[in-house]
Amino acid sequence: MMVTALARRSMPWLAALLALGALGLACARRAEIAEQMVAAQVADAAAEVESGLVPAELLTWMEVGRFATGFTETRGVTSLADGRVLVSGDRAVRSFFPDGTAEAELPVDGPAGPLAVGADGSIFVGLRDRVVALTTQAQVTQTWQPFGGRTLITSIAPTATELYIADAGNRTVWRFGLDGTFLSEIGKGDAARGIPTMVVPSAHLDIALRPDGALLVVNPGRRSVQTHSLPDGALLGAWGSSSNALAGFGGCCNPTDIALLPDGRIVTSEKGIARVKVYTADGALQSVIAPPESFTGAPEGIDLTVDASGQVVVLDPVAGEIRLYQEMAPPQPVIAEPTAPAPSRSGFQPDAVDASGQPGAGPEEETP
Repeated sequence: MMVTALARRSMPWLAALLALGALGLACARRAEIAEQMVAAQVADAAAEVESGLVPAELLTWMEVGRFATGFTETRGVTSLADGRVLVSGDRAVRSFFPDGTAEAELPVDGPAGPLAVGADGSIFVGLRDRVVALTTQAQVTQTWQPFGGRTLITSIAPTATELYIADAGNRTVWRFGLDGTFLSEIGKGDAARGIPTMVVPSAHLDIALRPDGALLVVNPGRRSVQTHSLPDGALLGAWGSSSNALAGFGGCCNPTDIALLPDGRIVTSEKGIARVKVYTADGALQSVIAPPESFTGAPEGIDLTVDASGQVVVLDPVAGEIRLYQEMAPPQPVIAEPTAPAPSRSGFQPDAVDASGQPGAGPEEETP
C-alpha cells in the first residue's frame, strides 16, 4: 500500500518533469527552425546582392542601337532575314529598319502579342486567345483558335509544315499543321514518360525551335528550360536552378523569354530581377547582355529575338523601346559553374500543383 501511495504521490512530479522535457524539446526544435529561417533569409539576401554584381569578364556585349516603338503597350518582337525588326503592341504590328526608322504598320483585330515569321514570309501574331497568319498587306490567311476560355497565348514557333503555340493559360504547347489541323500537345506532364508538370504561375511561357528540330520549352515555375524531341514530345533533358544568384533564375517563374543564337547558345530574360543572359546549350552561364541596372521600373515580358547577323534584339516593355546588342568578343570559356540540372527523365515526379500551391490554378490575368 505504501508503494502504491508513493507512486500516486510521484505521478504529478513525473508528469511535470515529462512536460518540461517535452517543452525543452519543442523549444529546441523552434530554435532550430528559427535558425534555419534566418540562414535561408541571409542566403536569399546574399543571392539578391550577387544578382546585381556582374563580373566584368561576363559583360562581353554592347548596346549598338535603340529606338522607340511608339506603342502604348509594346508586347512582342521578332526579326526578318533582311534585318528589319517587327514589333507588336496595342492592336498592330509595326516594322522598323535596324536604325529605328519606321517602315509600315499592320493593324490586327485584337491585342497584338507574340510574333513569329514563317519560311514563306507569313507573319504569325498571337491575339490572346488565337493566332492569325498575316501577309505583308495585313490580310489574314489562316486562324488557329481551338483553345477555350483559359487560353493565353504567349509564344509561337513555326516550321515549314507545322506551328507550335505556347498557351500559358492551359499550361501546354499546342502542335498544329499550317493548314489548321490539330496534331498533338507538347510538354504536358506525364509521369510514365518522365515529363514534369508545367508550372505557370504568371502569364509567361516561352518556346524556341533549335536548328536540329528539337523544341525548347521554358517551365517557368520550376525555373528550368526543357528540351523536347519532335514530333513525339519526348523529354531529352532540362537544366536550370532556382536562385536569385547570377547563374540561377529567381522569383516565382523565370526565365520569361528565350531565344537562340546561331551557334546554339540560349539567351534568356527574367522579370523581378530584370536581366538578359547567355547560357551554353547545356545550361552553363557564359555572359550577361543586360544587367539589372540596364532597366528602369519592373519590366515583365522582356521579349527577345536574334537577327540574321547574330545581334540580340531586346524589347523593354516599360520604356517601350527596342535595343540591339552585339557581342564584342568571341565567346569566352565558361567561367561560371553550370546551373544545377533538373532531374533526369526517370527522376521527375510530375504533380498537379502549381507554384501557388493551388491544383489546376491558371496564370494571373495579364494582357499578353
